[in-house]
Amino acid sequence: MRHELLDLAANLDRIIRDHLAKISGYEPSHGRNKKERVPKDKLRELFSHDPLYSIFGLDSPEYVSATLGGGTVTSIHRKIGDLYEECVREIVKASLSLKPAEVRYVGHIASGAQLIDRSLDCFIPLDRLPGPEEKRLRSLAGAGFQSLAPKPTVRVVGIGFEVRHCYQSADSRRAQADDAMAMQCGVSGILPVMLVFCNQSNRQILRRYTRIWYVTEGMDSYNMVKEISGFDFYGFLLAHREEYRKPVIDALRRIQQVE
Repeated sequence: MRHELLDLAANLDRIIRDHLAKISGYEPSHGRNKKERVPKDKLRELFSHDPLYSIFGLDSPEYVSATLGGGTVTSIHRKIGDLYEECVREIVKASLSLKPAEVRYVGHIASGAQLIDRSLDCFIPLDRLPGPEEKRLRSLAGAGFQSLAPKPTVRVVGIGFEVRHCYQSADSRRAQADDAMAMQCGVSGILPVMLVFCNQSNRQILRRYTRIWYVTEGMDSYNMVKEISGFDFYGFLLAHREEYRKPVIDALRRIQQVE
């Protein structure tokens, strides 16, 4: 077991470093699309000749820094979200001895007038687990269903996860797709779990999701991962805190000097 935990820790470290390396290589720029990116050293000149930006002070160093900062922050959050999703999937797969295909679930959900395929970030098929683990996680899933509906009538077959490092976007289409996925899971006997790892999420969004998702937030999300897997994900991250902070802080420092 100790050898398996060491392998898991090494894999998680690799996953996180791979995602953070993309942040390290990010050069702040601005543009209307990916093919028209303007580097920061040309941006202020471009704005100074703009017939609107130049009038309202949007060619100032302060605005240029804010513009570049917004793009950098968005990129940082996107990559942190990606690494959390991949890490949770790796922890579940390794700790429960599941195959990559077994932690994948695709549901057919409504999107307007169409049916589309949408996959969960991670899935635990209970019938693929050894007896004691199946019993333990079936009990956990059953309790989760009871918190969503006092008298659930479905036969529990699995636990499905959507992983969010933080949830700020109030995009209605995304919320509708999330709701449709939760309903698909519910009628299929899959407990729909929304793991949100920060405490800074939009409160209105989380209140909406608690009607149909089993939502955990902050340390409760880390604790659920530990309860399911036996692996202390938060403790692992704390042990590498200084290493994982550096690429993010370096990326933010690159936008502070705007010519």
